[in-house]
Amino acid sequence: MSATDDSELRGRVRRLLEFLRETVGAQSKPIRQYGTDARVEWLFDDARPLDVNTDVAPGDVAVRIPRTSIEQPPGLPAELEKHIDESTTPPTVAKQAPAEAHDWLREWTTWSLDDCERRPFAELFRSVDLMLHDLGTQPESLELVIASGYLDATIGDQRVATHLITQQASISREDSTGDLLVTVAPASTPRLEDVQILLDLPGFDRAGSKSLHRSLSELVSSSLSADIPRLLGQWATAALKQPLTVIADHDKPVSSTADTLRMSPALVLRKRGSYALASYYEAMLAALDAGAPVPVGLSQLVETHEDNTRRDWLESHVSDTPSAEPLFPLPANRAQAGIYNRVMNDTGVVVEGPPGTGKTHTIANLMSALMAQGQRILVTSEKAQALRVLKDKLPAELQDLCVSVTDMARGGSAELDESVSTIATHKAAFDATESARKIRSLAAKRMGTKERRYKLTKQIGLARSSEAEIHTFSPTYSGTLASIVTTLNSQQDELGWIPGPLHTETAPVDNATFASLFTKSQGPSLPTADEIRSLFARAGTASGSMFDDIDPVQLQYILPSAQALTDRARAIASFGPHYAALADGILSGALGTLWSRAQTVSAMLSVAVSSDAAVESHHVATQVTTRQALNSFDALAKLYESGSFDATRTSSEQVAVDGLDARATVDGTDATQVTELRLVTNHLRALVAVDDAAHLLRSIGIELPINPADSREQQVNTLHAVWNQVLATGSIATARDELVGALGAVVPSLPPVTTLAEAIALADDIIALSGGSDASTARDELTTLAERLSSDPTVPDGLADAIRTGDVDGYERLVSYVQPQNKNTDLLEALAEHAPTLARTLSEDTTTDWSAFAPTFTRAWAWRCTKQSIEAAQQPDQTDNLDAELDALDAEISSLTAQLAAEQAWQECLQRMTSREVTALRAYQENMSNAGLGTSSLAQRYRVAARAAMQDAQTVVPAWVMPIAQVLSSIPPQQNAFDVVIVDEASQAEITSMFLMWLAPRVIVVGDDKQCAPASIQNYTLESVIERLDYFLPDVPVTTRMTLTPRSSLFSMLRTRFGDAVRLREHYRSMPEIIQWSSTQFYNEQPLVPVRQFGADRLAPLRSTFVEDASTSGSSTRLSNAAEANALVDQLALCLAEPDYEDKTFGVVVLQGAAHADLIRSLIFERIPSEQIDERRIRVGTPPDFQGDERDVMFLSMVIAPGSSSKALTTDMFKRRFNVAATRARDQLWLFHSVTVDSLAATDLRRSLLSYVEAAPTVPVPAMPDAVSPTSPHPDFGSVFEQQVFLALRERGYHVNPRVDVNEMTIDLVVTGAAVRVAIECDDDGAVDADELLSRMEREFELRRCGWLFHRLRASDFALDRERALDTITELLDSVGILPDEVAVVVEGSETSTWTPIALVRDPDDAEPDEEAVELVSVEAPAPSRTVEVDLAPLPEAIETVDEPVETSDLDDAAVDEFDDTDVSDPTPVRTMPREDLIAAIRYSQKRNKFSVAQTMEDCEVTPDAVQEALAEIKSRDDALNASKKRPSAPTPDAVPRRRRSADVATESVVVSGSGSLQAELDALPVASWAGAREIAIAAARPNAPLTLERCQRVTGLSRTKADQLLSDLVVLKKLVTRKREGVEEWVRPQGLTL
Repeated sequence: MSATDDSELRGRVRRLLEFLRETVGAQSKPIRQYGTDARVEWLFDDARPLDVNTDVAPGDVAVRIPRTSIEQPPGLPAELEKHIDESTTPPTVAKQAPAEAHDWLREWTTWSLDDCERRPFAELFRSVDLMLHDLGTQPESLELVIASGYLDATIGDQRVATHLITQQASISREDSTGDLLVTVAPASTPRLEDVQILLDLPGFDRAGSKSLHRSLSELVSSSLSADIPRLLGQWATAALKQPLTVIADHDKPVSSTADTLRMSPALVLRKRGSYALASYYEAMLAALDAGAPVPVGLSQLVETHEDNTRRDWLESHVSDTPSAEPLFPLPANRAQAGIYNRVMNDTGVVVEGPPGTGKTHTIANLMSALMAQGQRILVTSEKAQALRVLKDKLPAELQDLCVSVTDMARGGSAELDESVSTIATHKAAFDATESARKIRSLAAKRMGTKERRYKLTKQIGLARSSEAEIHTFSPTYSGTLASIVTTLNSQQDELGWIPGPLHTETAPVDNATFASLFTKSQGPSLPTADEIRSLFARAGTASGSMFDDIDPVQLQYILPSAQALTDRARAIASFGPHYAALADGILSGALGTLWSRAQTVSAMLSVAVSSDAAVESHHVATQVTTRQALNSFDALAKLYESGSFDATRTSSEQVAVDGLDARATVDGTDATQVTELRLVTNHLRALVAVDDAAHLLRSIGIELPINPADSREQQVNTLHAVWNQVLATGSIATARDELVGALGAVVPSLPPVTTLAEAIALADDIIALSGGSDASTARDELTTLAERLSSDPTVPDGLADAIRTGDVDGYERLVSYVQPQNKNTDLLEALAEHAPTLARTLSEDTTTDWSAFAPTFTRAWAWRCTKQSIEAAQQPDQTDNLDAELDALDAEISSLTAQLAAEQAWQECLQRMTSREVTALRAYQENMSNAGLGTSSLAQRYRVAARAAMQDAQTVVPAWVMPIAQVLSSIPPQQNAFDVVIVDEASQAEITSMFLMWLAPRVIVVGDDKQCAPASIQNYTLESVIERLDYFLPDVPVTTRMTLTPRSSLFSMLRTRFGDAVRLREHYRSMPEIIQWSSTQFYNEQPLVPVRQFGADRLAPLRSTFVEDASTSGSSTRLSNAAEANALVDQLALCLAEPDYEDKTFGVVVLQGAAHADLIRSLIFERIPSEQIDERRIRVGTPPDFQGDERDVMFLSMVIAPGSSSKALTTDMFKRRFNVAATRARDQLWLFHSVTVDSLAATDLRRSLLSYVEAAPTVPVPAMPDAVSPTSPHPDFGSVFEQQVFLALRERGYHVNPRVDVNEMTIDLVVTGAAVRVAIECDDDGAVDADELLSRMEREFELRRCGWLFHRLRASDFALDRERALDTITELLDSVGILPDEVAVVVEGSETSTWTPIALVRDPDDAEPDEEAVELVSVEAPAPSRTVEVDLAPLPEAIETVDEPVETSDLDDAAVDEFDDTDVSDPTPVRTMPREDLIAAIRYSQKRNKFSVAQTMEDCEVTPDAVQEALAEIKSRDDALNASKKRPSAPTPDAVPRRRRSADVATESVVVSGSGSLQAELDALPVASWAGAREIAIAAARPNAPLTLERCQRVTGLSRTKADQLLSDLVVLKKLVTRKREGVEEWVRPQGLTL
């Protein structure tokens, strides 16, 4: 089929685009007056003058908003109350009042003057600070602009009161002062928005403003420019047919009946419009009408295409289909690799990515692989937060090819500038031949490393399957090691009596001969001749020696030196004759200076070793190894490293290398790159050092035994060994000198010792002296023996005489006559040669009846030899070393893959570049250089020219990352501008995002239909949308049409069009306990697999806090719970101060009610310094706000309280919300609730979540199996060996589970502690399939990368020494914090379990939108009264937004009932005034003493009941405020995980106002605390940015006197220390102080 030739299909696609254009148009109604859609702060206001930079250039600061707060009015002492009337302005002092009253009035007057000056600045700071917060949390929905050209006129019959000229801006907080800086967006230009505002109004001439649009962008650099008034005057004349008064001043506009156009610049935070999206669809329709081919991605939305149809379309329309192996630089599992394979063969892939399953990781891999294939990629998402870390996950080499625009306030111009500039630089230096060579080299290295990895995995596989090998140690013992050891163990008692070691496998004698050893012989027992000789030797002395006079005590001090000399002399003799000759030369001094010169070898060896280590495992080969070659290659490497290499000419260094006529290679490829040249240099340096050392050694008579064929490493090792022997030889002189010195004190003259032989003789003479005491003993033994023999009548007298005369030979002759030779002695000596321990035992142990063992002698010998052989073979397991080597290879492959992908991507990018793009790159660089930082009209023209060049130059960037809203402003609507579009969090992308399928022929959508869905289309009901679909697409089947409703997302639409989705299941984000609830509750059919591991010191994953006596106010989106909000913020403040939470990030998700989120946000802004909010990334929002985001610690607030009218939350909307809310936490999840489980319906999601968190399992661990036998197979185990290990570990007190499935791998045993798990793999002797083993190994490697710890236990080790094997496991468990008997949790499957998931029933009427309304209020407040009872806190407060009433017509009744918490009363005919505005009006009247119910009813057009309700609310707030002053301190940090909080303790004195009136919010604020200013000062007093008195004033908002007092107090409390620098006093935090 040909999509372009099918007119019917083309018509349907066109009507689909018309439907989408109309849908977008419904959301694009022009905003002609500021209201709830914008927050406006005028830049020129006499009440708070600011220093505005009207000459600001893009990227510069336009205005600074100083941090300011309001101090408390002076308190009136009780004793003065009767003398002062505070109801007047100013307060009135009675005539007879004491002097103290007048003093108080003067103090009050001073405060009042200061308050009038500071309050406008404080109000401005609060407002702009909230703008900053809202921009950070809702960048896709809101934008900040600096606006000018305020049009206040009636055009036709429409009132217009808005700005015409805007320019993007951003807000940042200055670290040193806390001030807010408003910056013009870099590379932005002013925009004239008259068409968006005035289109279709009579009297507006669009054609007349065209030229002004062009002039504005070309001549004006900012919306504050002095040229703006002149352009406004031209616009008023050319674009409007009615008269208009143009006013050039910058002041805040005043009320006027005339139609005016004035400069009046302002800072405006507003909703992003849909004008760009509508223009996109207009351009797409125009392209189709002009004959553009119908994209298959859009056509399949209105007509079903088979897989082969889409493939045919790809082949005919896309020529550069990606192929080859995907270059994934990050670890990838099979599911991720499958995505790449699918996108190669189809136009789209759907990826189901539940929370935390590594979607960003997967997209980064896909980007790398596709960029390496030359593909242009757009990665987008509904929300920027899902994309912010994506670019950082790319290899550094690829990041310059990617433009990431996730800060929408900045617009991404800086990132684009940097990328384009880098590409231009690469283009200028690009060498296609060199690039191709480098790609071949990297590919070869990568292939070689993968081959090494393959061989290593084979080696690991062999090691792990070794238990199944058959071993034969003897005919008796054959089989696997485990079976042989089992047999040996069973024979231990019978055959284990022979001690080892044995030195022969075969017994030296048979059983009978062994038995003959124990036959008794006849005759007298006489010593042998050898024994007599020994006695005579001991009894003899060296009489006549010069050392005879050495005292025995002195000898004890001399003997160690003699022994040391002997030891060294013997070592030298073992080295060989050359070393003995060297020793003679050293001792005699004949070597002279040659020996001193030889010491240089130590330095040469050090150079050789370090150079060899620098080469690492690379194979370097050179044909020449001379010093000249070393110097030439070293000079060339330094040239490359300095960056001075010029490829256009041949350097002298290169000439020198070429002149060697010697090829140098690294890993088989020529060395031409700087890293390769440095490797060659180190290789040569090592070899030259070895050669130099050999020359020096030869001069002292030592030849270095080196073969030219030896490798570099072998030569270095040989030098190392020889030099150690030379140093050992040289130490003989030191030993000689020590002995001679020791003897010098007792022997007057010693002969010189100049040879090794003389040194040995001297040492032997001294050692011989130590035998003197032993000689006396020996002589006594000889005398005793002679006496015994002379008295024995059975022996001749000649024996005694032979001993007395020392005739040993005569003694030996006589003994042979008297006593026949003992054959047993010869047999025992023969046995000692093969079994020395056994022979010694037989000689010494005379009590054992050894003859009883003789029948088993040969079998026992075989038993001992076999066990001895097995023990020798059972060396410590080398698997850990192999695993570490494998990890190193994986890291090397990842690095090489990243380099190869980057090199290929750069080659594809630069070779694909057209001449037009090259010209544009050069023009862009030239114009930006000329523009500089100037603000003149000429500089602006250069910038305009640079932007025009960028339109062509930006197409060279192969990868873009940005939210969908930014795509509309950055990417032109050009068909197939990209090769692949990847949409993350596609379940949040509404149907109007289908324009993305126009931008590329392939799309990858990543999402999850169990997470938050798109918001409903504004100004449309579901019924009206279906009617429009029926109108536009009547020829499309109804089943297809119904997938295009507001309930659908881009994800859900494409999932029905493509084949089976690729599902990611491995969960990497959260602790297992945190993700278990969502996995079981929402993904029970395919549960998520938590693979994250954790340490023994982790936070408790689940915590719950119950707030007693809480109550709610409001309903629907205005529902809030003050007690619960205060309890949550209390705990947050405690966590921020605890060391366990250091560096942790925090988020707060409100499960129901946007007003509750506003309340918590206000409390946080009051209690926590802004710097800490930024540092800890503290964010408050609803579940849709947090989708795609995560924090270390998440606080969930359930909001409802007893007495709230609330139905069970069961709709799909709440299922998605709760799933998102519960899966944002990485380390810890807190749940704050004011109701108990019993008060919630059985089908309520809140009940399910609360009961799970309250159960708070330490780990999701199943129960251990029962009735496990060590011999009989059990169905829960894979082998009997696993059962034996299980029983042994269980006996030691550990919680062990068999056959645990993790990441498609079944782990044999998992030992679980309270905070960590360890995998035990049991290698038994069962047969192992090679493919299964390889697959299992790869799964294990993936788990190890996720932090899992594995230990392998061999069956033979366990059988051979069970206790030692278990001790090894115990040591490992102790090291990671797993202790015996520490798991005491409710285990899954036990009868006492307290949580089960609720049944999920899909609600067919679930139509409620997921998004909270985004609304803004202006901060126009009435002038402050003369006295304010409640003032601004020292920290900036949040200005709450007003939610529009829920349009029940847009929702199904069922959805409204579920969302609303109170009954909805019938509307009244009286005008509805917002409740908070009414409260503000009453408070204002009361303060002026002009309040009356009747007057309020008349002025505000409200009913009496409304006034009474407002008065009751005012009283309630005042009571809460008074109660807060008595509030006790916050709970201690060591509070238990779940605690009950009393409402009177938990309720803060903060009542959040939803009104646009600032005065109402001021009245509801608590009394400012001195502690708040202390927190700010301590946090701001950093060592690298110390506090001065002036800076303390700015960051705290205090007066100079108060700030000085505050700093003094903090010094006394040792919270700060003071110092002076350059005469200025500074304050900083003392070292070690924790905030």
